[in-house]
Amino acid sequence: MKHSFDAKYNEKGIQNYFSRLKVVVSGTSFEFYEFDHPIFYGPKQKKSKEDNQPSFKLVMSEEEKATSSARRAKSHIKRLIKTNAFNWFNEKDKPYLPITLTLTFAEDIRDVKEANNLFSNFIQRLNYSVNLVERGWSKKEAKKNILKYTVVIEFQDKTRGGVVHYHVIFYNLPKMERIYDRLNDIWGKGFFWVGEKKKRGKNSTYVRDHKKLDKIIDYFIKYISKSFGDKRLWNKKTYFNSRGLIKPTVIVEENLVDMIFDEVPKEALQFKADNLKYPYKAGERSFNYKKFDLADFPEEMNQALKLAKMY
Repeated sequence: MKHSFDAKYNEKGIQNYFSRLKVVVSGTSFEFYEFDHPIFYGPKQKKSKEDNQPSFKLVMSEEEKATSSARRAKSHIKRLIKTNAFNWFNEKDKPYLPITLTLTFAEDIRDVKEANNLFSNFIQRLNYSVNLVERGWSKKEAKKNILKYTVVIEFQDKTRGGVVHYHVIFYNLPKMERIYDRLNDIWGKGFFWVGEKKKRGKNSTYVRDHKKLDKIIDYFIKYISKSFGDKRLWNKKTYFNSRGLIKPTVIVEENLVDMIFDEVPKEALQFKADNLKYPYKAGERSFNYKKFDLADFPEEMNQALKLAKMY
Protein backbone atom coordinates (compact mmCIF):
# COMPACT_ATOMS: atom_id res chain seq x y z
CA MET A 1 0.00 0.00 0.00
CA LYS A 2 1.42 3.37 -1.01
CA HIS A 3 0.90 6.41 1.18
CA SER A 4 1.54 10.12 0.75
CA PHE A 5 2.12 12.65 3.48
CA ASP A 6 2.47 16.42 3.43
CA ALA A 7 3.61 18.17 6.61
CA LYS A 8 1.94 21.44 7.58
CA TYR A 9 4.14 24.48 8.16
CA ASN A 10 3.50 28.02 9.34
CA GLU A 11 4.77 31.12 7.56
CA LYS A 12 8.21 30.71 9.19
CA GLY A 13 8.61 27.16 7.89
CA ILE A 14 7.98 25.56 11.28
CA GLN A 15 5.51 22.72 11.81
CA ASN A 16 2.58 24.19 13.64
CA TYR A 17 -0.77 22.50 14.39
CA PHE A 18 -3.16 20.97 16.90
CA SER A 19 -3.35 17.19 17.22
CA ARG A 20 -5.27 14.66 19.28
CA LEU A 21 -3.00 11.78 18.22
CA LYS A 22 0.62 10.84 18.91
CA VAL A 23 2.85 7.83 18.32
CA VAL A 24 6.27 7.24 19.89
CA VAL A 25 8.49 4.81 17.96
CA SER A 26 11.34 3.21 19.95
CA GLY A 27 13.00 0.41 18.03
CA THR A 28 10.35 -2.31 17.75
CA SER A 29 7.99 -0.51 20.14
CA PHE A 30 5.07 1.64 18.93
CA GLU A 31 3.13 3.61 21.56
CA PHE A 32 -0.10 5.29 20.45
CA TYR A 33 -1.83 8.11 22.34
CA GLU A 34 -5.33 9.44 21.70
CA PHE A 35 -6.09 12.59 23.73
CA ASP A 36 -9.57 13.84 24.59
CA HIS A 37 -8.51 17.40 23.71
CA PRO A 38 -6.24 18.58 20.87
CA ILE A 39 -2.71 19.50 21.93
CA PHE A 40 -0.88 22.40 20.30
CA TYR A 41 2.52 21.70 18.71
CA GLY A 42 4.69 24.55 17.49
CA PRO A 43 6.31 27.75 18.84
CA LYS A 44 4.55 29.24 21.85
CA GLN A 45 2.43 32.27 21.10
CA LYS A 46 3.25 35.46 22.98
CA LYS A 47 0.33 36.85 24.93
CA SER A 48 -0.81 40.32 23.95
CA LYS A 49 -1.33 43.04 26.55
CA GLU A 50 -5.06 42.91 25.84
CA ASP A 51 -5.20 39.20 26.70
CA ASN A 52 -6.69 39.03 30.18
CA GLN A 53 -6.95 35.23 30.32
CA PRO A 54 -5.68 33.92 33.68
CA SER A 55 -2.49 31.85 33.62
CA PHE A 56 -2.25 28.55 35.48
CA LYS A 57 0.76 27.02 37.16
CA LEU A 58 0.51 23.39 38.18
CA VAL A 59 1.20 23.00 41.90
CA MET A 60 2.56 19.63 42.99
CA SER A 61 3.72 18.27 46.31
CA GLU A 62 7.29 17.02 46.69
CA GLU A 63 6.01 13.43 46.65
CA GLU A 64 4.01 14.08 43.47
CA LYS A 65 7.07 15.68 41.84
CA ALA A 66 9.24 12.69 42.74
CA THR A 67 6.62 10.25 41.42
CA SER A 68 6.23 12.21 38.18
CA SER A 69 9.99 12.48 37.73
CA ALA A 70 10.46 8.74 38.32
CA ARG A 71 7.72 7.91 35.82
CA ARG A 72 9.31 10.11 33.14
CA ALA A 73 12.77 8.69 33.80
CA LYS A 74 11.59 5.07 33.54
CA SER A 75 9.72 5.79 30.33
CA HIS A 76 12.69 7.68 28.88
CA ILE A 77 15.30 5.02 29.61
CA LYS A 78 13.04 2.25 28.31
CA ARG A 79 12.51 4.07 25.03
CA LEU A 80 16.18 5.01 24.75
CA ILE A 81 17.42 1.44 25.17
CA LYS A 82 14.80 0.06 22.77
CA THR A 83 15.75 2.70 20.19
CA ASN A 84 19.52 2.17 20.32
CA ALA A 85 19.80 -1.60 20.82
CA PHE A 86 20.55 -3.38 17.51
CA ASN A 87 20.60 0.01 15.72
CA TRP A 88 24.36 0.66 15.66
CA PHE A 89 26.23 -0.99 12.79
CA ASN A 90 29.80 -2.10 12.15
CA GLU A 91 31.87 -1.56 9.01
CA LYS A 92 30.16 -4.58 7.41
CA ASP A 93 26.76 -2.97 8.01
CA LYS A 94 25.82 -5.61 10.58
CA PRO A 95 24.23 -4.51 13.87
CA TYR A 96 26.31 -4.71 17.01
CA LEU A 97 24.89 -6.97 19.69
CA PRO A 98 24.29 -5.01 22.91
CA ILE A 99 26.32 -6.06 25.90
CA THR A 100 25.87 -5.32 29.61
CA LEU A 101 28.60 -4.63 32.12
CA THR A 102 28.48 -4.22 35.91
CA LEU A 103 31.30 -2.33 37.61
CA THR A 104 31.99 -2.35 41.36
CA PHE A 105 34.65 -0.71 43.53
CA ALA A 106 37.03 -2.62 45.76
CA GLU A 107 37.46 0.49 47.90
CA ASP A 108 34.53 1.93 49.84
CA ILE A 109 33.69 4.74 47.42
CA ARG A 110 30.33 6.23 48.36
CA ASP A 111 30.71 9.71 46.88
CA VAL A 112 28.84 9.82 43.55
CA LYS A 113 30.97 12.64 42.09
CA GLU A 114 34.21 10.78 42.80
CA ALA A 115 32.76 7.53 41.41
CA ASN A 116 31.51 9.26 38.25
CA ASN A 117 34.97 10.69 37.59
CA LEU A 118 36.47 7.21 37.84
CA PHE A 119 33.78 5.85 35.54
CA SER A 120 34.52 8.58 32.96
CA ASN A 121 38.22 7.66 33.07
CA PHE A 122 37.27 4.01 32.49
CA ILE A 123 35.18 4.94 29.42
CA GLN A 124 38.10 6.92 27.98
CA ARG A 125 40.50 4.01 28.45
CA LEU A 126 37.99 1.52 27.06
CA ASN A 127 37.42 3.67 23.96
CA TYR A 128 41.19 3.91 23.43
CA SER A 129 41.74 0.16 23.81
CA VAL A 130 38.86 -0.83 21.50
CA ASN A 131 39.77 1.76 18.86
CA LEU A 132 43.38 0.62 18.91
CA VAL A 133 42.90 -3.17 18.94
CA GLU A 134 39.48 -3.99 17.43
CA ARG A 135 39.21 -1.07 15.02
CA GLY A 136 42.91 -0.90 14.14
CA TRP A 137 43.09 2.88 14.42
CA SER A 138 46.23 4.91 14.98
CA LYS A 139 47.08 6.12 18.49
CA LYS A 140 45.87 9.60 17.57
CA GLU A 141 42.55 8.36 16.17
CA ALA A 142 42.08 5.95 19.07
CA LYS A 143 41.52 8.88 21.47
CA LYS A 144 38.05 9.48 19.98
CA ASN A 145 35.01 8.63 22.08
CA ILE A 146 33.04 6.26 19.86
CA LEU A 147 31.29 3.96 22.31
CA LYS A 148 27.56 4.46 22.87
CA TYR A 149 26.02 3.44 26.18
CA THR A 150 23.48 4.01 28.96
CA VAL A 151 24.51 3.66 32.61
CA VAL A 152 22.52 3.48 35.85
CA ILE A 153 23.89 4.16 39.33
CA GLU A 154 23.09 1.80 42.22
CA PHE A 155 24.25 1.68 45.85
CA GLN A 156 25.30 -1.58 47.52
CA ASP A 157 23.35 -0.90 50.70
CA LYS A 158 22.73 -4.48 51.87
CA THR A 159 26.28 -5.77 51.69
CA ARG A 160 28.67 -2.80 51.64
CA GLY A 161 27.00 0.14 53.32
CA GLY A 162 26.18 2.16 50.22
CA VAL A 163 29.25 1.74 47.99
CA VAL A 164 28.54 2.97 44.44
CA HIS A 165 28.42 0.60 41.50
CA TYR A 166 27.31 0.88 37.86
CA HIS A 167 25.12 -1.05 35.44
CA VAL A 168 25.99 -0.30 31.81
CA ILE A 169 24.57 -1.36 28.47
CA PHE A 170 26.81 -0.76 25.44
CA TYR A 171 25.20 -0.45 22.02
CA ASN A 172 28.28 -0.60 19.78
CA LEU A 173 31.03 -2.36 21.69
CA PRO A 174 32.84 -4.71 19.26
CA LYS A 175 33.72 -8.25 20.26
CA MET A 176 36.87 -7.81 22.30
CA GLU A 177 39.80 -10.20 22.30
CA ARG A 178 40.54 -11.45 25.84
CA ILE A 179 37.62 -9.35 27.11
CA TYR A 180 37.94 -10.36 30.79
CA ASP A 181 41.69 -9.81 30.99
CA ARG A 182 41.50 -6.46 29.25
CA LEU A 183 38.52 -5.18 31.21
CA ASN A 184 40.28 -6.15 34.41
CA ASP A 185 43.23 -3.98 33.39
CA ILE A 186 41.12 -1.10 32.02
CA TRP A 187 38.75 -0.89 34.99
CA GLY A 188 41.28 -1.76 37.68
CA LYS A 189 39.12 -0.44 40.52
CA GLY A 190 37.37 -3.57 41.69
CA PHE A 191 35.15 -6.38 40.52
CA PHE A 192 33.14 -6.52 37.30
CA TRP A 193 31.11 -8.95 35.28
CA VAL A 194 30.03 -9.05 31.66
CA GLY A 195 26.51 -10.08 30.72
CA GLU A 196 24.65 -12.20 33.25
CA LYS A 197 26.37 -12.51 36.61
CA LYS A 198 25.59 -16.19 37.11
CA LYS A 199 26.57 -17.23 33.60
CA ARG A 200 29.94 -16.78 31.99
CA GLY A 201 30.52 -17.89 28.47
CA LYS A 202 30.19 -17.02 24.82
CA ASN A 203 26.40 -17.47 24.67
CA SER A 204 25.55 -15.48 27.81
CA THR A 205 27.71 -12.41 27.18
CA TYR A 206 25.75 -10.60 24.47
CA VAL A 207 22.10 -9.60 24.17
CA ARG A 208 20.95 -11.62 21.16
CA ASP A 209 17.20 -11.01 20.98
CA HIS A 210 14.48 -8.58 22.03
CA LYS A 211 13.11 -10.83 24.79
CA LYS A 212 16.44 -10.74 26.59
CA LEU A 213 16.64 -7.00 25.94
CA ASP A 214 13.25 -6.49 27.60
CA LYS A 215 14.50 -8.32 30.72
CA ILE A 216 17.52 -6.04 30.87
CA ILE A 217 15.28 -2.98 30.51
CA ASP A 218 13.20 -4.26 33.45
CA TYR A 219 16.37 -4.53 35.56
CA PHE A 220 17.46 -1.00 34.65
CA ILE A 221 14.02 0.36 35.54
CA LYS A 222 14.20 -1.45 38.88
CA TYR A 223 17.53 0.21 39.64
CA ILE A 224 16.12 3.64 38.72
CA SER A 225 13.03 3.06 40.89
CA LYS A 226 15.27 2.35 43.89
CA SER A 227 17.26 5.55 43.38
CA PHE A 228 14.39 8.07 43.35
CA GLY A 229 13.93 9.73 46.70
CA ASP A 230 17.50 8.74 47.67
CA LYS A 231 19.13 11.81 49.26
CA ARG A 232 22.52 10.68 47.97
CA LEU A 233 21.33 11.45 44.45
CA TRP A 234 19.64 14.79 45.08
CA ASN A 235 20.65 17.21 42.32
CA LYS A 236 22.54 14.36 40.65
CA LYS A 237 21.68 12.10 37.74
CA THR A 238 20.39 8.63 38.56
CA TYR A 239 21.42 7.54 35.07
CA PHE A 240 23.28 9.08 32.14
CA ASN A 241 24.14 8.36 28.52
CA SER A 242 26.95 8.83 26.06
CA ARG A 243 26.54 11.64 23.58
CA GLY A 244 24.95 11.08 20.21
CA LEU A 245 22.44 8.35 21.04
CA ILE A 246 19.55 7.81 18.62
CA LYS A 247 16.39 9.42 19.96
CA PRO A 248 12.92 7.85 19.79
CA THR A 249 10.72 9.20 16.99
CA VAL A 250 7.70 11.20 18.14
CA ILE A 251 5.00 11.80 15.51
CA VAL A 252 1.98 14.02 16.15
CA GLU A 253 0.57 14.62 12.65
CA GLU A 254 -2.82 12.91 12.81
CA ASN A 255 -2.95 11.58 9.25
CA LEU A 256 0.48 9.98 9.55
CA VAL A 257 -0.29 8.51 12.98
CA ASP A 258 -3.42 6.92 11.49
CA MET A 259 -1.43 5.53 8.56
CA ILE A 260 1.14 3.96 10.89
CA PHE A 261 -1.56 2.52 13.13
CA ASP A 262 -3.16 0.81 10.12
CA GLU A 263 0.13 -0.99 9.39
CA VAL A 264 0.57 -2.30 12.95
CA PRO A 265 -0.75 -5.87 13.42
CA LYS A 266 -3.26 -5.95 16.25
CA GLU A 267 -1.76 -9.26 17.44
CA ALA A 268 1.31 -7.26 18.51
CA LEU A 269 -0.65 -5.43 21.24
CA GLN A 270 1.20 -5.58 24.56
CA PHE A 271 -0.75 -3.16 26.72
CA LYS A 272 -3.90 -1.07 26.52
CA ALA A 273 -5.46 1.47 28.88
CA ASP A 274 -8.36 3.88 28.38
CA ASN A 275 -9.28 7.15 30.04
CA LEU A 276 -5.92 7.70 31.74
CA LYS A 277 -5.84 11.05 33.57
CA TYR A 278 -3.20 13.77 33.47
CA PRO A 279 -3.23 17.21 35.14
CA TYR A 280 -3.95 20.21 32.95
CA LYS A 281 -4.08 23.78 34.26
CA ALA A 282 -6.71 23.92 37.02
CA GLY A 283 -8.20 20.51 36.19
CA GLU A 284 -7.36 17.32 34.36
CA ARG A 285 -7.71 15.71 30.96
CA SER A 286 -7.53 12.14 29.70
CA PHE A 287 -6.10 9.95 26.94
CA ASN A 288 -6.24 6.40 25.63
CA TYR A 289 -3.01 4.44 25.30
CA LYS A 290 -1.95 1.38 23.31
CA LYS A 291 1.49 -0.19 23.15
CA PHE A 292 2.57 -2.63 20.44
CA ASP A 293 5.85 -4.49 20.00
CA LEU A 294 6.61 -5.61 16.44
CA ALA A 295 9.74 -7.69 17.13
CA ASP A 296 7.93 -10.80 15.86
CA PHE A 297 6.42 -8.98 12.86
CA PRO A 298 9.42 -7.83 10.78
CA GLU A 299 7.55 -7.13 7.52
CA GLU A 300 4.87 -5.01 9.18
CA MET A 301 7.51 -3.26 11.28
CA ASN A 302 9.56 -2.31 8.23
CA GLN A 303 6.48 -0.84 6.55
CA ALA A 304 5.54 1.11 9.69
CA LEU A 305 9.12 2.41 10.03
CA LYS A 306 9.11 3.57 6.41
CA LEU A 307 6.04 5.65 7.20
CA ALA A 308 7.65 7.00 10.37
CA LYS A 309 10.63 8.24 8.37
CA MET A 310 8.26 10.43 6.33
CA TYR A 311 7.79 12.69 9.33
